[in-house]
Amino acid sequence: TDDAAAYVPPPGNDLVLRVNVEGEKPPMRLYLYIDGELADVRVPAEQRSEFRSKGSSIGRHLVTARAVDAIGRWGGASMVVDLGAAFPVAGRNGLPR
Repeated sequence: TDDAAAYVPPPGNDLVLRVNVEGEKPPMRLYLYIDGELADVRVPAEQRSEFRSKGSSIGRHLVTARAVDAIGRWGGASMVVDLGAAFPVAGRNGLPR
């Protein structure tokens, strides 16, 4: 799968992540990790999902989205976001666009 993720700067300390998974079929499972901790799981998952983490602390956070398809193939993207800073956007393979 090819994954694209974008950090959207929300009001307050909420962390919002929009994930778009590209592939022939939607993923079976979609995982979101913040600072290495599992924050959310979607089963079944959709090709486009929005995750919200309320009350995230100000500062830098490592965010990873990982999608798994029906036969166990996975793809993912990671980025470091800085709450209160200009927002990054990650594209294919997690590389900035």
